[in-house]
Amino acid sequence: MKRFIILFFLTFNFIYSENTDSFLNGNANFYYISKLENQNIINLPYRMLNLSWGHQHSQFQLLGNLAIEYQPNLNNYSFKMDDPQDFLIDIRELYMTYQLSLGEIRLGKQIQTWGFVDENSPLDNTSAYDYNFLFEAGTERKIASNALAMDIYLDNFKLGFTTTPFHSINRLPSSRAEFPIDLPVTPNDYQFMEIDKVNEYGVYIQYNSDLIDIATSYFSGYDRIYNLSGINIHETTGGEIYSEPDTVFAYRKTNVLGLSAQTFLGDLSIRMDLGLFDTNDQNQNVSRAHPNPPAYPFLKEELYRSTPIFEESKYYQTTIQLEYPLPKGFDLFVQYFKYDTLSYSADSPLEEGESIDIPLFQQIDGFNPYTYFYPGMGSPLALMTRNAVLLGMKKSLNERFSIQLRNLMDIEYKGYFLEFVGNYKLSNKVSGNFAVNYINGDQDHPKSKSNMGTDYDRALDYPLNQMEDFSHFRMQIKYSF
Repeated sequence: MKRFIILFFLTFNFIYSENTDSFLNGNANFYYISKLENQNIINLPYRMLNLSWGHQHSQFQLLGNLAIEYQPNLNNYSFKMDDPQDFLIDIRELYMTYQLSLGEIRLGKQIQTWGFVDENSPLDNTSAYDYNFLFEAGTERKIASNALAMDIYLDNFKLGFTTTPFHSINRLPSSRAEFPIDLPVTPNDYQFMEIDKVNEYGVYIQYNSDLIDIATSYFSGYDRIYNLSGINIHETTGGEIYSEPDTVFAYRKTNVLGLSAQTFLGDLSIRMDLGLFDTNDQNQNVSRAHPNPPAYPFLKEELYRSTPIFEESKYYQTTIQLEYPLPKGFDLFVQYFKYDTLSYSADSPLEEGESIDIPLFQQIDGFNPYTYFYPGMGSPLALMTRNAVLLGMKKSLNERFSIQLRNLMDIEYKGYFLEFVGNYKLSNKVSGNFAVNYINGDQDHPKSKSNMGTDYDRALDYPLNQMEDFSHFRMQIKYSF
């Protein structure tokens, strides 16, 4: 990565040595978030400083975005400022563009967005998500990828292409950060099998007309979230089964076929994204020496048993968005989200009637891989619900003050997410906002604690049940320059 950055700056100095137009802007932030239940501060990072800059000469332009991220380190709810790991300098974007007569070419670390809907598009897979910023919107939740991208405009058509030899994964909260949803497993680095050759690419074609805009896309890459790939069982030189199997994790290969459309019927805006996903584990063989072997007893070189999962699935996700201005200055926003599995197959690592202790997994009498299956691409909503409606109502009270009410309602279960947001413009450079967020789950859910009893596993519980104690108040003050 350092060589990549140095190459960019050398190229920049060569191209932009004279007659360069430049800009620099950004903002500084103060952020506060605490739980409604007990007012305890929620341990989440925030970007305390953002800088955007650009240099242009003729048809070339170099663009960058740098952030200083602050990770609270709470000890008895007091801040410790002497830990150097509290601060992280993140070069969020750094890429070069070349303007063509018919479009542009971009090369470097960049955030790309695909799809017509504003949020929660199943087709927005070129850049991964940062779950540390779950309550942010737009590109603030995205992670840039090092890629070559191109957009070409021909009459009413727009053609797009992107490719990268690097694999992007979602950034999950560190052990120092709080996260409202527990993942079923949190593997160690040594448990992953590396991808031999990464080749991610995507293409799309969009047609614009006065009546309707339509687009179709195809993206091929590796999942942004890991999956269980197989189990290796080892035998000691004394002929006993080693009690800690080697649990192997990987990233499935996923191909996404997308269809998008948008139209305007008077003041009504309608947008739709649909994604069909075909995913499968590429590992046909997971056998290997134990990555975390014991000092004693010694393990035999030959495995007692090696079982790849051979996980395959087809699923779809769709998001439909409506926007309409109402009387009295209100703006209505509606989104409908649907996700469902079309087919699934996998081999169980256990034989019939067999029970072993698989590290990181709750093990009772057998193992069903589908229990731990979740989509590795698509909308982040798919981790929370399969079927939901999002409602939003916004009103500007004057030039300085606006309010917004947002609500997510699960259609399949009783969970919901309600949030009230206020934004106030103190001056041309200073703005502030506050939000009150309330989350309610469903204790009638089959995986809830009331139904599971002693077999309850929080990581497998209904996500909105897990998020209930994350109801919160948050506030932000931003100075822009």
